[in-house]
Amino acid sequence: MDVRRLGHAGPASSAIGLGGTAFSGAYGTVDVGAGVRVIRHALDLGITLLDTTCRTRSEEVEQLAGRAIGGRRREVVLAALARPGNRSLARACDATLRRMAVDHLDLFYLDCPAWRRPIEDGVGELAELVTAGKIRHIGLAEPLAGQIHQAAAEHAISAITCEYSLWERRAELDRLPAARAHRIGVVACRPLGRGFLSGAARFGAHLAHDDARRADFRIARHALGESMRAVRSAEEIAAQLHLSLARLALVWLLAQGGDIVPVPSTRNQVHLEMNASAAGIQPDHALLARLGTLFPPLQGPIPEGPPLQGPTSQGPPLRGPIPQDPPCPGL
Repeated sequence: MDVRRLGHAGPASSAIGLGGTAFSGAYGTVDVGAGVRVIRHALDLGITLLDTTCRTRSEEVEQLAGRAIGGRRREVVLAALARPGNRSLARACDATLRRMAVDHLDLFYLDCPAWRRPIEDGVGELAELVTAGKIRHIGLAEPLAGQIHQAAAEHAISAITCEYSLWERRAELDRLPAARAHRIGVVACRPLGRGFLSGAARFGAHLAHDDARRADFRIARHALGESMRAVRSAEEIAAQLHLSLARLALVWLLAQGGDIVPVPSTRNQVHLEMNASAAGIQPDHALLARLGTLFPPLQGPIPEGPPLQGPTSQGPPLRGPIPQDPPCPGL
């Protein structure tokens, strides 16, 4: 798989990575053993960026990821979210390292929406972790454009992670230009629109009661009239290229710049292979330009959805014991 660099001095990553949300239970029950196998298969396919960033059950996801990469640490660009709560970022980092059973993280994102102090303070704390060798590179999760400029003035930032897809293009209005002004890479999370572009989540009513996507206003049936018309036109373009819309959406995203690395999240090995194959497809730039006109960037923040119906908004717990690794002869 092609390699892209996150930031002018950041880590080299596969062109497509693997996100962690699908392993959190947000989209349905996760079997831990199956999750471990999916991550290991991703490494076999040449996917190197494993981004464990997620908003729910992050500790369990980190444990699962740590088990999956056992014996293969040098094959992985390991990214995680710094969520300190009442702890310092140093203590949060130590806890993540323990859960993953590793001695360093390649990329540690400051959780910008949750950070209540000046952004420079958080970046300064992360810079101390770089000096200590606990993290290699600093990232920002869901930053505002102004926070990107402020953070970059404090220390080199390798990557931001934010939602960016053919369907959700608000990042093009402010965050992408701000990141590029400082030669910062972009890790595009939810690059398939949480399953909307793949067809897995087009109507909230079709999702399980404990699926976190039911709370997404954009996936509510009454909000999709215009989007569905665009999707039908996009599927016609994909058919001309003998591709699924999901793969074409990843091809489109990769064509937006060599500084962008999508991290689709899946717990299905077939879907994983299809996602990975998008990196090898040569884009038809005329058709991609036409595709982009169907989903123009929208102004304003993503609207909040209604609360989930059901017992929890965090999804079901992970199921099954974490399997033990077979003996590893070394790298």
